[in-house]
Amino acid sequence: MATAGGHDERYDFFLSRRGSVAAVAREVTDVLTEKGYKVLVQDYDIPLGASFVDAMHEAVKNSRDLIILFTHDYEQSPYTRKEFTSFEAERAQSAEERHIVVLRCEDVPLRGLLADNVYQDLVGVTEPEERKRRIIAVAERQSQAAPPPPRPFIGVPPRIASFTGRAEELDRLDAILMHDKPAAVTQAVGRVTVQGMGGVGKTSLAVEYAHRYRKLFAGVCWCPAETRSGLLSALAALAVTLGVLRLWTRPTLQRQRRRRCVVSASSVRLGF
Repeated sequence: MATAGGHDERYDFFLSRRGSVAAVAREVTDVLTEKGYKVLVQDYDIPLGASFVDAMHEAVKNSRDLIILFTHDYEQSPYTRKEFTSFEAERAQSAEERHIVVLRCEDVPLRGLLADNVYQDLVGVTEPEERKRRIIAVAERQSQAAPPPPRPFIGVPPRIASFTGRAEELDRLDAILMHDKPAAVTQAVGRVTVQGMGGVGKTSLAVEYAHRYRKLFAGVCWCPAETRSGLLSALAALAVTLGVLRLWTRPTLQRQRRRRCVVSASSVRLGF
């Protein structure tokens, strides 16, 4: 079992867990270490302080993949939630291929975005060799889950290569939209308005947020709102794209479609 070392030390896996599955964490670490992987395990039983936060920060940055040991209390901890969301954000910016995989340790359902990830069950599995097989399988991204449905990413402008900084503003957006919880915990998405004079970077902030955090949402849809008619047209097209509304061709029915689409599209919780 590895402990947090230097800030540049690299790991194959970071184990994210609650303290209730310490024995399983040791088992998983032993199996993967025997296979030649380098594993970092954060002990949730240590006092929570600056050293804990620093270790978590380095683990998220320096581990290729995140393994979640999922239990009924995993989503209740702000620290494990932060590990999940921070890793999602970090891998969205990384050129390296990185993954989140789940070992289900208790008989509780995987909800929201956690259900989309590669997972294996340890629930009710007592035979040592079968447990070992499943641990290795999840590390090698062999899943018991069906392939997740595609997540729409519609109309969002290209990412701005020169965008830098503004981490505090991005964090504030995320806190408002996600209510300080990942999409795996809540299906409710908040609303936020970015205000400011022309040229201060409102659009670039929204574009960066959409790209950086897209995997935390069921989908992201961009509707230009410079004019009322432009917004209604974009919502109408979005409703058709999502299959919410059938596309008609007669002008009168098109006008009816645009009126109805505002209600229809608002019932689809995608992005911000």
